[in-house]
Amino acid sequence: MATTDTPAQLRPKYSEVRIASTNYNGQLIEKLNALVGSNQRVAERIPSNADLRLHSNAKIMLGVDGQKRFNSFCDEKAGWNFGEGEPLSTTATNHFNLFCSLVEESLVETLQTKVSLFMGNEGSLEISWRNGASQLFNIEFFDDRIEYYFEVSGAEGTINPNEIRAFVRETMKLHA
Repeated sequence: MATTDTPAQLRPKYSEVRIASTNYNGQLIEKLNALVGSNQRVAERIPSNADLRLHSNAKIMLGVDGQKRFNSFCDEKAGWNFGEGEPLSTTATNHFNLFCSLVEESLVETLQTKVSLFMGNEGSLEISWRNGASQLFNIEFFDDRIEYYFEVSGAEGTINPNEIRAFVRETMKLHA
């Protein structure tokens, strides 16, 4: 039979959890689990934006400055853009990393440090670069879609992230 804490017993526990949840320092889950006891777990650690990493191809394409920019995006909180910006999306970052992992090695080397990186209000990641003929390639990675514009062909649109493999192949053909 479970014991029930009185309100006076819960108040200090609630206060500790409330403070930890508003000032997250990486130990909130551990504190919550300690409060409920050793035989129960309330949650597992949820990755924060501090846990986001770039694929090795992304690092090459972005260069040192782009990597610093990405790291600064990881630190942005909700409301970063005059109260409108969302934190960097883990899902959008995963789509970006998948895109970079599928880019052919020869193009990765061609794009080395030439890709610009931006963060959108929805926590999206946007990259842009120009090919040898100075034609713009622009791709924005959201949670639920990928938007693109390729000056070389005039192609503009939105794809489902499930279509990313074919999208990378088409992008490589246009860039060649």
